[in-house]
Amino acid sequence: MKDRNFDSGQRWTFQLSLALLTIGLTASASWQSQRIFDYLNEKLRIPDSELFQEDDYVETGVGLTFGVDRRLSYFSGKYDEAARRFEKAIQNYPLKSEIWVYLSRTYFFKKEPDKALAVLKQAAEVMPDLQQGLWLPLKRGLNREIRKRANNLQLQVDFYSRSPEDYHSLFRLYRFLEDYAAASMLIYAAEAKVRNMREYASMASGNRRKSYHEQAGKWKELGANLRTELRSLGIAVAEETVQAEKKEEPEEEQSELVEATRLLQLRVDFYQYLVGPDEYQKLFDSYLKLKKTAGAAGTIKALERGIKRLQLKAMEVRDYQEELDLQEQIKKLEKLGQTMRQVLARLEQEKKQKEGL
Repeated sequence: MKDRNFDSGQRWTFQLSLALLTIGLTASASWQSQRIFDYLNEKLRIPDSELFQEDDYVETGVGLTFGVDRRLSYFSGKYDEAARRFEKAIQNYPLKSEIWVYLSRTYFFKKEPDKALAVLKQAAEVMPDLQQGLWLPLKRGLNREIRKRANNLQLQVDFYSRSPEDYHSLFRLYRFLEDYAAASMLIYAAEAKVRNMREYASMASGNRRKSYHEQAGKWKELGANLRTELRSLGIAVAEETVQAEKKEEPEEEQSELVEATRLLQLRVDFYQYLVGPDEYQKLFDSYLKLKKTAGAAGTIKALERGIKRLQLKAMEVRDYQEELDLQEQIKKLEKLGQTMRQVLARLEQEKKQKEGL
């Protein structure tokens, strides 16, 4: 009887061990299928295609030439020259996977990520046997590098940059990543710049006034171009929030509220990380009192940009407690944004009902 129980226990232990081993192997296989190579790692082992004939490659001496090309062109920063040489090498030896990898990296350093990705896709068509082991992980690595650059440039835009060119460069990175939500945020940010420049122009005179109007025109053009580009891809983007400049003066009884709202809007636009839920709420309520629903909607967009900035910051911090604090701020802002959208939706519904009457 004891022996039978012992055998049963052994069998149960063996089955449990086998199950755990199966789970481990499955998890390992899943991880392997999703692994990401360090796209820019020069020491990365690059396997060759099964169809590649190493003997033929060595006998021609092209290996030595290729090595010289790498040293003289690739590492010296002469990426245009490197791209030409790698393209030529690929025509002669399309099954040498290493050349495809260096060509892709060359286009990356030339700031042409679309071409870098196209090279990896073409390589996968030529050498499909390396799809899972090399090309797909390299594509994931490329996307990770682009995401890192987008995060860094976003921080630059938030804290330092005042240039439409930087916004346009960041838009290109988000478009490559197909992060259309972030790309849309840049459009709204550009339109906020238009409002800011017009506000400054209203407080300036002479050449400074003219300069602010010129800058407003550049930001407005940028926002329009980016909106058109996204819509051409079939991406829905909200209507332009920049209104035509108004010449009329506010009513006397509203002048104080108008001025307070203007100052609060400037704070929200330029002191982004110092703005909390209370100030967003106050700005939103002020616009509603002034019956400017477009301004209230713009406050929601500003709040969404604030959430995006906090999310990026949370990705960068290394202190766990600081990350928890940022996540808590994000939750509060998300809840506030949801409430604001409900208020605007209710007002819009009431407006339609009145018009129907």
